Amino acid sequence: MTTAIHRRDFLAWSSASALVVPARAARPGRMGPRVLHVLGAGDGSTPQGAPVTGPDGALYGCFMHGGSGSLGQVYRLALDGDYSELVAMRYSDTNGFGPSGEPAFDGQGALWACTMFGGRQRLGTLLRHTAADGPQSWEPGAGRSQGPGQFQGRLAVLGDHLYGIAGLRRDRADNAIYRTPIEQPWRARVIASPRAEGLGAVISGPLSVPGGALVGTTSEPLERGGALYRMDVRSGALQVLHTWSSGGPRGELVLADDGWVWGVLSADRARHQGQVWRCHPRRGALQVVHAFTGGEDGAYPSGGLARHPDGSLWGLTNGGGDLAMPRGTLYRIAPDGSYAVVHRFSEDDPCGYSPEGAPGIAADGSVVGCTGAGGALGRGTLFALDYVA
Repeated sequence: MTTAIHRRDFLAWSSASALVVPARAARPGRMGPRVLHVLGAGDGSTPQGAPVTGPDGALYGCFMHGGSGSLGQVYRLALDGDYSELVAMRYSDTNGFGPSGEPAFDGQGALWACTMFGGRQRLGTLLRHTAADGPQSWEPGAGRSQGPGQFQGRLAVLGDHLYGIAGLRRDRADNAIYRTPIEQPWRARVIASPRAEGLGAVISGPLSVPGGALVGTTSEPLERGGALYRMDVRSGALQVLHTWSSGGPRGELVLADDGWVWGVLSADRARHQGQVWRCHPRRGALQVVHAFTGGEDGAYPSGGLARHPDGSLWGLTNGGGDLAMPRGTLYRIAPDGSYAVVHRFSEDDPCGYSPEGAPGIAADGSVVGCTGAGGALGRGTLFALDYVA
């Protein structure tokens, strides 16, 4: 059991503008993850975001590196552990390479993903995959000096449009939010550029919230600050909900059932080893729910959070945990805001250690994640925790 974190420590860690939610003692349960798939030669590495559940109940995800083509892959993972490569990415392939966000499914059941590099114009691609047609790709930025390219982050499917993040051809240091019709993905157009308004580079993919708006985060170089913004879908107008002066938002955002948006913050070594926070997109007040100490409660969130049907939120850290061998944690935040470490990884863990990316929630309620090292072949694993609320 971890030691409860005193409120005065939270007040020292949190920013002056943030309301702090008191932490409670972490209570690890009698649960342990199991190996779903051992990552080996020909499999991917460096997961992008979280695995997502497809229409068939299997999990789908993207690795930026590795795979049979060495430059990334889209994979399918059944709940019985059956693992298959849907799309292998190669330098010479017109589908692009280097997928840089978790996949999304449209209303017809097609999988969508994006790549940062490759394609005929080497600008990155939007990728669509179905069992009937296999992979198809488009390069919306080709031939347009003001067009998007180097597609990145999680895609949002809203009605008959896709929303995402892309670089801008006119300024490779800039990126922006774009929208494109699902039926005409080559017609993507930029609708907002937070960096142009002094908010930094966009980090998280657009997240739809009640009222028809999108929210997202930006980060300054080296994660030295950032912002949480709300965007009007029709006009592209941006409203700043919160700014950070140190540490930077990391991973994707998640919307809880009560309308609060949750996310994580990278470490500010002088004050904390990462934070879990929440913010209401209409009220604007940000609350720090947990500040990692670097001890048994974990350190350095590896990605965003996953929402479980029971209302709890789950996340991973790639540091802290076991005091003798701190190699990361799997943690749970209950609907009442209490924080608990569910599993601490170590170098002799069959599931591997040093978690990467964010966890996903499978159709059966299990929590699925990825480690970047260890396991039977030393390359990490895809693991599942059979969680019962």
